[in-house]
Amino acid sequence: MYLATTTQKENSLSPRYSLIRKTAWELLCEAGVTLLPIDPYSLIQIHKWDLISVGELAKKTGFSREETISSLDGEVKYCPKNCRYCIIYDEKAYEDRIPYSLGHEIGHITLGHVLELEQAKKNGYELTNEQYDFFEFEADIFSSELLMPTPILLEIDLIKPTIIKRYCGVSKQAANTKANFLKSYIAYKNDLEITAKIKRQFRHFINLYQKQYHLINEEHYSVEENEAAATRDDPEGRF
Repeated sequence: MYLATTTQKENSLSPRYSLIRKTAWELLCEAGVTLLPIDPYSLIQIHKWDLISVGELAKKTGFSREETISSLDGEVKYCPKNCRYCIIYDEKAYEDRIPYSLGHEIGHITLGHVLELEQAKKNGYELTNEQYDFFEFEADIFSSELLMPTPILLEIDLIKPTIIKRYCGVSKQAANTKANFLKSYIAYKNDLEITAKIKRQFRHFINLYQKQYHLINEEHYSVEENEAAATRDDPEGRF
């Protein structure tokens, strides 16, 4: 089982985390996703993972909401008998927080965390807090790239938190974290193939966004020029 050192955990640009980003992009490519915002519900459906809200599960089991889920926003249960995953999510969370939470749980499944935890239980092994924190950190990186794929955001210069929030359907906090990350992002050579692939897949969306952005800017500058001309014609600013 891989353990993150403090330095590695702080350096989200390390090769280890680059691999996690690639895994998220590959999942998007395999699912045929072509535009933003990313719909985590459709990804869950494609992979035939079960999905249930805390409220629904509480009704079925007769337990309280607090007894139904141990984490804040969601968790994954695994059934060894039929090899099925079930994602449990808090339907009462803020609407823009739910997609990120679902992406986080998809990350736990895709990165093999759930199976590692199952294997640890089977062997009577208890994970340390550091190991749990490491899994959480990895799943956060995965979710960030799943919902806010870096190659696409950089391609269309979508780097401001408010715009990221609007186009990716994430919370303000997630958008701010992503915007800060983009300032120092470094692409590794072995990222180039998957980076090119995901850009090709999103090409239609990229073209539409750039066209829309160009028209908005054109209109903005046109208004500014008209206002400037009016000011020149009327120095006292009566118009």
